[in-house]
Amino acid sequence: AIFDAVRVSLDEEIPVGAFAIAISRAIALLGDGHAQVRELERLLPSGYLPFLLADSDQGVVAFEPDRSGFVDPERPYVRSIDGRPIDEWLETVSGVVTVLSKEADRFRALRRLRHLNYARLELGEARTGEVRVELVAAKGNRPRTVMLPLGRSKPIYGPWPRRENG
Repeated sequence: AIFDAVRVSLDEEIPVGAFAIAISRAIALLGDGHAQVRELERLLPSGYLPFLLADSDQGVVAFEPDRSGFVDPERPYVRSIDGRPIDEWLETVSGVVTVLSKEADRFRALRRLRHLNYARLELGEARTGEVRVELVAAKGNRPRTVMLPLGRSKPIYGPWPRRENG
């Protein structure tokens, strides 16, 4: 039934990337965290957040791809991207994330949001080469908005905070 719903929702001709996203959403509804469309990320539009995101008790933090620190140490929390609240972005990209648990879905959505121009496409927003990010201190104090160029390659997650060996 899920795949029949996808079939009737698609136009007769559809770009491969759009088809892969539709199938990925259907697979996500099956609830198997290991099921996926192979190489889906290769089919998504280019244009990546120039930082990584992680959840904390106080909100979503933005940190450098090399895990050397926060994008803004005085304002580590992301309030909005391109004027939209961070939770709206996460909800948008969670459609391609398997429904496992609230925490697992959020974890995966934070990672998927690296593909900012894909998320913009989902929201009907223009894909550009830069991003406007509103950063705040704890409890939303001292907001600061920065314009950053999008990354040409996807930042990669790894241990954070990064620790020296030995």
